[in-house]
Amino acid sequence: MYGWRAKIGLLVPSLNTTEEPDFWKLAPEGVAIHVARLKIERMMTFEALQNMEKETEAGAEQLADAEVDVIVYGCTSGSFLGGHEWNSQIIDKIQKKTGIPSITVTEAMERSLREKKLKKISVVTPYVSKTNERLKKYLNEAGIEVLDLQAFEILDGFDHAKIKPEEVYQLARKADKPEAQGVFIACAQVRAVPVLDSLEKDLRKPVISANQAAMWLALKTVGFGGQIEGYGSLLLSF
Repeated sequence: MYGWRAKIGLLVPSLNTTEEPDFWKLAPEGVAIHVARLKIERMMTFEALQNMEKETEAGAEQLADAEVDVIVYGCTSGSFLGGHEWNSQIIDKIQKKTGIPSITVTEAMERSLREKKLKKISVVTPYVSKTNERLKKYLNEAGIEVLDLQAFEILDGFDHAKIKPEEVYQLARKADKPEAQGVFIACAQVRAVPVLDSLEKDLRKPVISANQAAMWLALKTVGFGGQIEGYGSLLLSF
């Protein structure tokens, strides 16, 4: 059976074409990825994200049928949208419905930054200004200072995947400040995983992406004890 070591259940926005390939790329031997999709409109407004969240329980039930070991709510903006309480409610809803340990990308973001002891960071996102403000507020309330935020400012969620990894690399270099302890790259639809190692080597500081952090926390949740090389220092710290 695939997933003899662990089975990760992934709830992704229906338009997302990046997160599932990233998870398979990062998955250690014996870890399988199983996906359910949550319908969302291409223009990722607050209303669209709220409507997508209404499908969470149905999607989680599908993953529970596959007897996964953990369920990941795989949307960054969709889980920091309404602040810490909103994020916690999503986790509680999934766990109550399925009885399966659950996490969100936002929880993974916060916990990974704490794991690396990053209290002052630079941030890269594909989001528009209103969404960026909510992300900064979430991080500030978690005790993490955003020194600079650089954004591609794209509302169309499908088009987030069209941002090239080399463009992510360049914007991260632009966002970085000497006093920043690390860099966070938001959004599960952004192709940041291929450039994480290069960024860390060139910036000489930790660089964390949404999908990398989500995989890290999912693996911690199921008790993974190894290391994954080539995709940033976070995945060496289990």
